[in-house]
Amino acid sequence: MVARSQSPWQKLQQSFLGQARWSLAAVLSKAGVGLLTNKLFAAYFGAPGVALLAHFQSLLALFTQLPNDGVHRGLIRYWAPEQPQNTQMPVQGLDRAQVGSAALWLNALLLGLGLVVLALFGSFFTGYFQASASQWFWPLLVLSLAGLTAHLMGVAMIQSTRQVKAYAWVVIAAAVLALISTLLGLLSKQLGQALTAFGVGQALGLLVSGAWLARKGLLKGLAQRPPKNALKALWPFVFMALGSILFGRALGFAVRHYAIQTYGLQEVGLWQSAVRVSDAYFMVFSGTVGAIFYPQISHKIGQPQALKAYLRSSVLQIVPLVALGLGTVYLLGKPILSTLFNPSFTVAHYLLSYRVVGDFFMLSSTLLAWLLVASGRARLFIALQALSAAVYLLALWVQHGLQVPGVQVFPVAHIGRQAAYFLALLVFTRKYWQA
Repeated sequence: MVARSQSPWQKLQQSFLGQARWSLAAVLSKAGVGLLTNKLFAAYFGAPGVALLAHFQSLLALFTQLPNDGVHRGLIRYWAPEQPQNTQMPVQGLDRAQVGSAALWLNALLLGLGLVVLALFGSFFTGYFQASASQWFWPLLVLSLAGLTAHLMGVAMIQSTRQVKAYAWVVIAAAVLALISTLLGLLSKQLGQALTAFGVGQALGLLVSGAWLARKGLLKGLAQRPPKNALKALWPFVFMALGSILFGRALGFAVRHYAIQTYGLQEVGLWQSAVRVSDAYFMVFSGTVGAIFYPQISHKIGQPQALKAYLRSSVLQIVPLVALGLGTVYLLGKPILSTLFNPSFTVAHYLLSYRVVGDFFMLSSTLLAWLLVASGRARLFIALQALSAAVYLLALWVQHGLQVPGVQVFPVAHIGRQAAYFLALLVFTRKYWQA
């Protein structure tokens, strides 16, 4: 019999773009909730509210990034294949439950260490938030961090099964719960209490992800004591995430702290409005592309030819869409800022213009960085993170010496950092593109 050729629609469904439909729907809903949250904080508290919301989101991300970008990346790496194989890292003979238990133990350890750091340096991390917060701020912050960490692990486990539709519904439901919690907090009209409610809302997704995993029987065996080689397999991913924290989140938190002290909440709020727009489309990018791209390259990492073919076909679809999307944001910058915040934020359009240029390099380099993560090249990944951070600080120092005025120094430095990072990644991942 002669095999029937596939229709264009069937080919599209099997392509990267076809697989991305459900993850796109999920992330658009999550991004929509995020943008609505920004608008609500702008309406209730103005530019200072946007600045402190960004600072609080950075705080939550700072203390959950080691689990999410470290442990969970490793979890996906070893759960994505049908049976974990010994491909460059020691996981031979392990089943999913053993790797999952190792992830759970590491998450508990990292969360505990994070809480110790938070207790020792509480005034630095939370000083801006406590003025209008309730007496329950600290217990609810701890609950938020623990619940969010567990929820993010659940989402990673769902992604690992490559059931994109289930992943989408879990993300959508979690976003709705987060919005409801935030709205309830805003009723107090107190910024600290609104931020606390926002944090609690991020943790409520655990109710959804935990229920799905329990129904599928994927929580069985996670409470067991993990074997040493399972823990050893996940540690390289933790070290890579540590590099991202030190040279990414922690650096960003410190720079924002300095910016607030130097330029004031009003100016920093305008800068952060541009960053919030950037974060929104990065969320769409990482949630849509990352939900499919990273599990797929993790699945193919031991198959060089299949990996190269997948990379070429996917990147040729992704990068033009990135350029098109960013070009649209650049052209519609003022209406976007006015709609997402309020008309007074349109003065930040020039900051958004700088940010868009840097974000083209950032989004493109993310694809290449995921290759390093999936292949477990921890030292190289951390070294390139350090290089990009050094370029960023150097760019800020040079602009300070030239007496460049205002907060525009930060998005300009962002361009230099991301361009340098992208070029370095191109050099060190060239073997994946060579025929």
